Amino acid sequence: MRQVIEATTVLFPDEAAWNLSEVNLMSPDGRGFHRYQVITVVRDDKLKDAHIDMGNEKQYNAMQFRIPALGCHTVAELRNIADYLRDLKPRQPEKTRTDLLILYAQYEETKRSLRHGNQN
Repeated sequence: MRQVIEATTVLFPDEAAWNLSEVNLMSPDGRGFHRYQVITVVRDDKLKDAHIDMGNEKQYNAMQFRIPALGCHTVAELRNIADYLRDLKPRQPEKTRTDLLILYAQYEETKRSLRHGNQN
């Protein structure tokens, strides 16, 4: 069942939260990407989102993330967790994986050069 999530502009630190996300989204003026903290709470059996503009996304080294809570944590607890995650050293990108076809071509070339070298 699809559900429209209503917006809210007021959050209470001690209210139960559904989740917290920090994502980079286009700013309303369309001039670039901003980092947003999106906090979803449950009120009157409905989900309500609050979008908090945290400024230009280039200010943040942390990866985008989502913290599920499902009502088991408060807004304040999730914000503390988000502060911690944001301050972590960013992960190093994975090393580029070498293509198997390139490795095979290198293997064949080495094999040919060894054969040719052995004939002399």
